[in-house]
Amino acid sequence: MVGGRRHTRVVVGSVRRRQEKSRHVIWLMVGALVVAVAVGTVFTVRGVRILQLRHRLEVSLLAREQALSERDVLEHQLSLSNDLTAIEDVARSELGWILPGEVRVVFIDPERSAEGE
Repeated sequence: MVGGRRHTRVVVGSVRRRQEKSRHVIWLMVGALVVAVAVGTVFTVRGVRILQLRHRLEVSLLAREQALSERDVLEHQLSLSNDLTAIEDVARSELGWILPGEVRVVFIDPERSAEGE
């Protein structure tokens, strides 16, 4: 019987070793899965943030272009407001003003006056 007990102990010991090895493998797989999920989450969060920043950059560039074009228009209007010839032209065309000694002449097209325009 002594030999039988030894055989039983060897079998039970090898079963326990296999169970411990399988537990270690399971914990290693769980750990690897946790690490993979963490790395994936970090890269996903960073990717989303990068996409948001790219969108904000595009919006900012469009706003910059609009501001530059508006600035050009305003600079042109400012240059006209300081130009005496431009001021005179606006006063003549929009307000109908004339200089002292000038005579205002309005030409009427005979064809248009016949049509009633």
